[in-house]
Amino acid sequence: DDTPDGILRNPANEFVASFVGRAAKPEAASNLLVRDVLNSEPVTIESERGLGEALKRMQQYKVDSLLVVSNGQLRGLVRSRDLIPYLQRNESIPVADIALPAPAVVGPDAPLSEAAEKLVSGEVHLVVVVDDNGHVEGVVTRASLVGVLLDTWNGGSSIASEQVAAGGGGR
Repeated sequence: DDTPDGILRNPANEFVASFVGRAAKPEAASNLLVRDVLNSEPVTIESERGLGEALKRMQQYKVDSLLVVSNGQLRGLVRSRDLIPYLQRNESIPVADIALPAPAVVGPDAPLSEAAEKLVSGEVHLVVVVDDNGHVEGVVTRASLVGVLLDTWNGGSSIASEQVAAGGGGR
């Protein structure tokens, strides 16, 4: 079983078993919804803002991508590596002109396992959480998942879970 839950229940080898812990309780995490762990303050930028401002926000918040929004609705994602060729030409190009579609999107009431499967596939580094109207509610990252797992295994006392609960540092 290659699902996150299956990997936790049946570690592939002794190293994974020692890392995960023999007394892990993935069933507690399996009941969680995306809304239970999302970072509700992701770093965003309005779609009409320029690329120069996008780069400054990335530096300010120490992130390598921004959610592009218009009136709170998700319009896409802009990554630092995508900015470089354009910045050499014109910093005032709107981010909407180069934004990519968000690679992974879920609703807040989706099971956490749905977001986890997208993250562990290796294809994405974050999952954007949007409501039925496309308004950004937050993001789930690999760090969010680690926090949940640590919280589950440590009975709610992990530092990582406290950081996730505090919003995880987004803006």
